[in-house]
Amino acid sequence: RKVGKYAREMLKGKRTTPYLYRAVNRRGEALWIMETVTSIVYEGRPAILGTNMDITELRDARTKIEEFNKLRSSILDATPHAIMYLEDRKIIFANNAVESVFGWKPEELIGNSTRMLFLSDADFERMGHMAYSTLERSRVFNESEFLYRHKSGEAIFCRIKAVRIGETLHQNRSLIV
Repeated sequence: RKVGKYAREMLKGKRTTPYLYRAVNRRGEALWIMETVTSIVYEGRPAILGTNMDITELRDARTKIEEFNKLRSSILDATPHAIMYLEDRKIIFANNAVESVFGWKPEELIGNSTRMLFLSDADFERMGHMAYSTLERSRVFNESEFLYRHKSGEAIFCRIKAVRIGETLHQNRSLIV
């Protein structure tokens, strides 16, 4: 019923997005179909042109990605360590534990430079040089302790571990724990 309703809405211009429906193939397997329809003139007469695409594999893949993301989020949120994903020293991801360590909520950090976590430009540059020169040669950088800045402005000692993401550092991607 909804398929017919959606098709009529498309033909009347009330719906512009494709619609989805389930179908069963000859082997009895359920499929997800994405369909669009439009009015055309064919050989001088009004006609309907419909386009169907089997998106079953795409939906299955999306479901698996969503399940994986939920699992990843659960693991990261259960971890008591602050975890951040960086690209070119910009914070792309931060788990909830960053608030207990640094005082900032993840959304306050994401999109910003890691400079905000350091007491001075010199500390920022020194840590960058140490970490990235090590990560060029090795996948892992272990720092015993270093002074960082809490949101309150207070100096805090943290022990970090940075892991290079990818085969080389040319992408400047790393995970900080």
